[in-house]
Amino acid sequence: MDIMTKKLSYFAKLPLPPNFFPRPELTEHATQRLLDLADITAEDLVHYARLTNGPLPWHLEVETNDLQMYKVDDPDAPPSTRSVAWKSIVASTLDEIATMFNTDIDDPVAYREYCREFHNNALDGVRLYCLERSVDRYVGVHWTVNELPGLLKNKDVCLVKNRDWCFLETQTWFDMDDGRRAWVRALTSLEFASCPSLKASLGFVRGNYHCAGHVFVESHSNPGHVDVTEILQFDYGGDLTEVFQALELKKRTKAHRNLEKKLQTFRLRQIPLLPECALVPRRARTHCNVCSHKFGLLLKRTRCRSCGEVVCGNCSKSWPLSNTSVRLCVLCSAGLNESLAIEGSNSSESEYSMVSTTSRQFTHGWSSRLESFDLGIQRKTFSDESFYYDDLARASLYSIASSCMATSQCEAASTASTEDTDTSSVVSLQQQDLESNPTLSYSRMRRRS
Repeated sequence: MDIMTKKLSYFAKLPLPPNFFPRPELTEHATQRLLDLADITAEDLVHYARLTNGPLPWHLEVETNDLQMYKVDDPDAPPSTRSVAWKSIVASTLDEIATMFNTDIDDPVAYREYCREFHNNALDGVRLYCLERSVDRYVGVHWTVNELPGLLKNKDVCLVKNRDWCFLETQTWFDMDDGRRAWVRALTSLEFASCPSLKASLGFVRGNYHCAGHVFVESHSNPGHVDVTEILQFDYGGDLTEVFQALELKKRTKAHRNLEKKLQTFRLRQIPLLPECALVPRRARTHCNVCSHKFGLLLKRTRCRSCGEVVCGNCSKSWPLSNTSVRLCVLCSAGLNESLAIEGSNSSESEYSMVSTTSRQFTHGWSSRLESFDLGIQRKTFSDESFYYDDLARASLYSIASSCMATSQCEAASTASTEDTDTSSVVSLQQQDLESNPTLSYSRMRRRS
């Protein structure tokens, strides 16, 4: 097992300083070879994502009500490669997901934040090269470093060395054999001269992505939903025990399960939030604006940052947003979820069209919820894990939602009028390849059923 007994001095070196990695200009030939590899990796990922009757004999390992996890032994993958797949479904659209995962970020600080969110809480990340950027496709070379479970943060000893990755990332659109649209995010590792091993200098062990990423496909059975398949064929490198690998796998399973929460956070960033001075004063309300219960010693006042109203803690939730958190009431949050999905499904552009109104203007959201309300149930409950209402919540919210829908119809009409006027998976790239006569060699194991 990788044991480090030296002080955690290398944490003081993260994030890496600007221009830490040399970035000589790639030759046209080297760039084309990387673009070809990007196409191959994306195609392979789509084929590997066929978990039944596909090129790999995936077997179901874990099944819950919201997720399925599969494993397989891939004889064509490099030694020590582990192959895992997760399958789930989320309420979203392909356009929204493509926009959320967009990694075409020039600002180093913004990209570092992106890596923390979408690269398994990466400690740092750098985009080395942008090879292609267009409406339909992105290809780039990236570097990230991850902290693995087993690090004792309250001590000066590191039990497990951090893993860093140098990889080619591809984001592109696909048409499936059954006619459904798909959006793919594919990763595969590179051996890159300008991104050498940092084990000697920083103590990082270089990991390897054989074939990894996400395949998002429009759902046939659930309109307004997307089928998600995540593939991870990887090798942590070094001598990592099964215990630590199991802990890391559990962490990645949780990250896949939290995709719905990431979408919610992404949506929050697209709507205008009211400043503190524009919120309704707490003392101006004696009852919750959602459940109408009277505030008291056991029922504290909070305020929704979208509509500004005073609500109780049971009818609102705090959501993470960048380095802070915002609180939304259940009505605004549910309207946000449903209306953004409707807006995205009606968009014909690959760039996701965001709603610029507040949550109270989400007329379609209220209409769809009112249709499903069950008036025979009189008690309200609310789950801490979701902003979706169960049957017990529907009756007590019916009258409030009705009035909100009427208000939102007027506001939406006014807004509309205003808007109308205004050898393995590793690629070897030597230093001489970057000069006059590049020779980029690679091999990909490709299977077709």
